[in-house]
Amino acid sequence: MSAPKAVGVGVIALASLLAVVVVQHAGRAVYDLPTSAVVVGVGGAAVAAVGGGLLVRSGDWLVVGAAGLGLLLVGGVAALMSIGILLLLLGAGVGVALGRAASRRRAAGQSLPGRAMAVAAATVGLGLPFAALAAADGPVVRCLRNGVTTSSSVFRSGSGSSSATGHAPSGESSSGVITQGGRTYRYRCAGTDLVEFEFEATG
Repeated sequence: MSAPKAVGVGVIALASLLAVVVVQHAGRAVYDLPTSAVVVGVGGAAVAAVGGGLLVRSGDWLVVGAAGLGLLLVGGVAALMSIGILLLLLGAGVGVALGRAASRRRAAGQSLPGRAMAVAAATVGLGLPFAALAAADGPVVRCLRNGVTTSSSVFRSGSGSSSATGHAPSGESSSGVITQGGRTYRYRCAGTDLVEFEFEATG
C-alpha cells in the first residue's frame, strides 16, 4: 500500500473512532449530549470517511496535501483563541508547498486532480474537526478524589452556576447541583464514582 493510500486509511480509522466515541457519549446521561451534537459528530465523521476513501482511491500526494491544508485551515479558525495561529501558519506553509508541487506537475505536462483536491479539502477539512468537536464534549460533572469538576459545552448553550454540599476532600461522598443551559443537574459522588445523576429542564 502506498503512503498516500495509508493516510486515507488512517483518516477513515480516525473518523470511525470519533463516531464511536460520539455514540458512546450519547448513550450516557452524564454527557447530556443533544441530538444536534450527535448529528454533527456522526455526520462529520461520515463526511471525513468519504474524504479518506477519496485519498485511498487517488493515491496522490497532491490530494493528500489538499486534505491536510483544508484540515489546518478549518482547525486554525476553530482554535483561533489557542493554537489557531500556529495551525494557520502551518497551513500557509502547506499551501505554498502544494502550489509549487502543482506547478512542477503542470510544467511537466501532467494533469492536476483539481476536483479530487477540492473534495478532499472540503470533506476531511470540515468532517474531522466537527466530529472531533462533538467527541471532545465533556461530561457535565466528573468526580475526583478531592472534589468534582464541571464542564461547559458548545452544544449545551448558556452560562451556568453550581453549588456543592457534603463535599469531602478525603474522597468520601459529595453531592451538588449545577444549573447550565436551561437545565438543572443533580449529582452525587462516592469518591471518584458518580453514583447518582439526574437532570430536568428549568425553562
